[in-house]
Formats: sequence, C-alpha cells, structure tokens
Amino acid sequence: MTGAGRGVLRRVRGSQAADAGAVAIIVALMTPVLLGFCALAVDIARWYVEAERVQKVADAAALAGVVYLPQDFAKGKATALSVAASNGYAPSATVSVDVRVGARPSQLEVTVASTVTNAFGQLLGFPTTTIARTAVSDYNGPAPMGSPCWAFGNEPDPLGQSRPSNCPQNPNFWATIHGPEVDKTQGDQFSTRYCAGGESGCSGSTNTEFDPNGYIWAIHVADVSRVSSVQVQLFDASYVKTGFYCDDRNLPAANAYRPNGTAENPYVSDARTRYAPGTQTRPTAYCPGDGDYASNRTTPTTTTFVLRSPVSTQNPLQAPVIGTCERQFFGWNDPASLSTVLDSRRTPAATSITDRNHYQPQLAETFHRWTTLCTIPGPLQQGDYYLQVRTDVPYGAPTSAWSAPGDNSSEHGQGANRFSIRAIVSGDPNAVSIGSLQHMPIFANDPNNSTATFNLIRVLPGAAGKVIKFTFFDVGDAAGNGTASVAVKAPLEATGSNINSASDTISTCSGVDWNNSAQTLSGCVRGGITSSTWNGKSYTIYVPIPNDYTCNYGSLSGCWYRVQVGFPTGTLLTDATTWSASITGDPVRLVK
Repeated sequence: MTGAGRGVLRRVRGSQAADAGAVAIIVALMTPVLLGFCALAVDIARWYVEAERVQKVADAAALAGVVYLPQDFAKGKATALSVAASNGYAPSATVSVDVRVGARPSQLEVTVASTVTNAFGQLLGFPTTTIARTAVSDYNGPAPMGSPCWAFGNEPDPLGQSRPSNCPQNPNFWATIHGPEVDKTQGDQFSTRYCAGGESGCSGSTNTEFDPNGYIWAIHVADVSRVSSVQVQLFDASYVKTGFYCDDRNLPAANAYRPNGTAENPYVSDARTRYAPGTQTRPTAYCPGDGDYASNRTTPTTTTFVLRSPVSTQNPLQAPVIGTCERQFFGWNDPASLSTVLDSRRTPAATSITDRNHYQPQLAETFHRWTTLCTIPGPLQQGDYYLQVRTDVPYGAPTSAWSAPGDNSSEHGQGANRFSIRAIVSGDPNAVSIGSLQHMPIFANDPNNSTATFNLIRVLPGAAGKVIKFTFFDVGDAAGNGTASVAVKAPLEATGSNINSASDTISTCSGVDWNNSAQTLSGCVRGGITSSTWNGKSYTIYVPIPNDYTCNYGSLSGCWYRVQVGFPTGTLLTDATTWSASITGDPVRLVK
C-alpha cells in the first residue's frame, strides 16, 4: 500500500471514531426525552380510558333527563345530574356536569368534564388534563289525542274552568266503548271480539285486533306547583239503552218524571229536562247516545274504569293501580223502566242489578249526569295518570280482575256506551289535560253541521323530520249515498316547509288503503269515502313532519294536528269510529 493509501485509511478510521462518539452523545442527550415520551404514552392511554367513561356517563345522563322535556327542564336537569353522580361523576373540584336545552326544546345537552392528574406528564409541565365529552338526546314521548284541555268529549253542566280556544265546551263528540260482542263493523276497532264480515283486521268472524285491555286516556299533570288537587269525573258512566239520539220508542216521556225543581232522586231535580227523549235532529244536551244494534240486544254492557299512577316506563299497563280510583258500572237495557228505577220513591231500593221494579241508586247516580270517580290521592305527581276503560270484565268480579291482563270470555256485553271525562282542578286548570293514548274511540254527533274539525294528536318540535301515522276505521257511515272526506291539518300556530301557515294546510301526504294500495294525497285530503265501500275498513295516512317544524310547545293547547271530516251538505254528522295516531321512530334517541 502506498503512503497515500495509508493516509486515506487513517482518515476514514478517524472519522468513524468521531461519528461513534457523536452518536453516544446524541443517545445520552435524547434518552430523557424518549423516556418522557414513553411516560407520556401511559398518561395518554389513561386519557382515552377516561374519555370513554365520560362519554358513557354523558350519554346515560342525557337519555335519563330528556324524558321530562320540554315541559319540565328543571326535573330533566336534576335527573341528569343524579345519573351522572350515581356513575361516579358528581360535580366537584375535578368534575363538572353542564346540562342545558339543546337546539330543539325536546333536546337535552349534557357535557361532562373530568380533570385527571398525570402520572408522568407533570414532569414535562403538564400536571393535569381535562377530558370533556358531550351528549345530546332527543325525546318524542307518548302523544295525546283528542283534547288539549282538562275535558274529553262534550261537557254538559259545565264547570266554567278556563279553556283554550281550541278546546270548546261541546266538541260534538263523546268517548265511546262497545261491549265485546258488538260487531266490529259498528265502529269500535279494538274492544269487540267479533266481525260481521268484510271488516279490516278480521279472520273469519274473529277480530284479530281485539284488545282485552280496552282503551287508555292520559290525565296529564304538567306542573304540580300549579295544581293542588285533581278530581276525576265521568259523565253518563253507565251504559243505559236510550238510542243514539235518546229516541228509543220505549223511553218514558218527559212528563213521566216529577216536575223540574222537585227531586226525582238524591242526584237530580230537573228530571223532565235531563231525562227527556230527543230526536236525530234535536238530541238533548244530556244525551250521549247509548244504544245497541239490531243483531245484538240481549246483554247490557258493564263498564270498568281503573285509574293508574304515573310510571317511569310510561307503559300504562305497568303503572300501579290507585285502589281508591276504580269503579264498575253495570248496564241497563230496558228503557221503559227508567221512570221506575230512577225514582227514589220506589222503595225499598233494588238489591239486584236486574230488578226493574225498584229504585236503582247506581243508575240514578250516573244516568245523564257527572259522577266522581275519585280525587287523585296526594301528593300529585308530574306526568301522566292513566285511565283504563274496558268492557270485558263481568260486574261483581274481584277488583283484582278489573286491571288484570287478558280477556274474560264469560262477559257478553252487547251495547255501545258513550261518556265524557273531565278533571276538576284546584289551581291552574291549564296545567292539566286529558287525551287518549294511541287509539281514540269516539261517537261524533253534530246535529247542525256536516263538517267538523277535531284535535288529532299533539306533535312537539322534537318530532321534526319524523312521520305521523294516522289510521281511521269505519269512517263514512253518515255519508248516506254521498261521499265524505278526511283532511289532516297542521297546528294553528305551526310553521314548517310543508305547512301553509295561512290556511293550516299540508302540501302533501301519502295514504294506504285496506288492500295495501298506496295513494298520494294532495293537500293531505282523502276524498271519495262512501259508506258502501268504506264500512268497517281501515285507512292510513302518513303525514311528514318537516325538518324545520316549530309550534307553541310551551302551552298544552299548542302543537295540535287536527282532522277535518266533511260529509255531504245536509248530512247530519253521526258516526262511531276509531282513530289511531302515533309518531314513527324511537321515542328517546341520541343525536350526538
């Protein structure tokens, strides 16, 4: 090797030695940094675990509290805070829980923030880290039908309690429930066991939609701070055969009773007015129209009323029964004997519910008058009390059977019982409302008009973007040889992209008939309804709720979609029908 080559080699070896020294220095300098990052990774892993926990708590708190919106944000907030605390995140020096109304009044936004101490990050100047997560829930609870105020149906002998403008004293309908052996074709979709032939929801002569639990009305108490007591009353609670217009030919004449001003019994001193017969064109204000049908006239209908307390599941059949708020009323199918059995002079009082020759105190208490079911025991709870009404429990059955699930096939009631419900409110009556849930059986009876508008269902802004499913059964009996129409109309004060606020009309809906044939309904109107084709049939209208839907949710009288039923001019509006309405989709959901 030449001298020059050996020089180059010496320079290379020297360079390598120098590089090795530099690497050692770099490693020595970076080791603390690398160890710091490793330590920080431990803290970061903890942050991810804490973030997952915080998110779950925020989700749970939001879902628990939202069910009280929009009416009671304070209760919703308290519930959300309680759920967060029970999961280990009570507000403290290191935990904050912020609860507020979301973008819509039906939404609850919950933000949970937790400050954790870093095990190693503090060595790098980061002693703590705050982890925050937010959940937003939306609630679309059970929607009441039929009435925005404290009365459901016509109100003879009015209380004079204040009413909203869309809850008239006489809405020209009564609640109705038929005995289980009345044919379904007469208009009661769910309380009748049998079909005459051709009705929707039947298999041969069996009503496949029969529900032995009857119907449910919700008595809603919006704010217990505004109400001290609620007394529940029923008008004409017993079934008494009078004819649909109190026109049964066997009814006693008005002068068969004592003159007005003289007590007929302990309950009535105006019998000649209250008990008087009527006609189709002139039904009396006290006549709900109990009656039977040509093929079913043997056994009177027994009606059972059971009031249940609010329940967190909002399932009425899971709600506790209030023992002091349940009654049974036997039926009466002999109109000719009314002037006898309503006369308290016919002593001794009857000891049998079939005695036609003596005074019947229960009939006198209920016939064409208001009867108190009970005063709801205090302290009142905010939410829904559930009034269950059914006709498949025999009179005199043990009280445990009154609310028991299932059908008692030994009960054979064969009459249609019409009645009304109201609440006597101590405090602010506008804090109480009564509406049916899911299904609404009514007997519409307007002697003066061929067109009528009814409250259908209350839809809060939280339902924006969803769909109302509205099914009507056996509409059109009053149409005669003409055609009727059914139109769904928006709430009076509502706005939204498919709502014409000036006319309260809806631009378009869709409909599906009993043959599963679909139609587009311009103006959300279904016309062409005839009694010959639609008798005993179900039809469903799907009403889109706009994404930008708003309404006056702050009042129980706000946010009511309505139904306008029109019959041919000159046709009297008289029809027993069942309406069902619900809002599609999950009632409680996380939207963020």
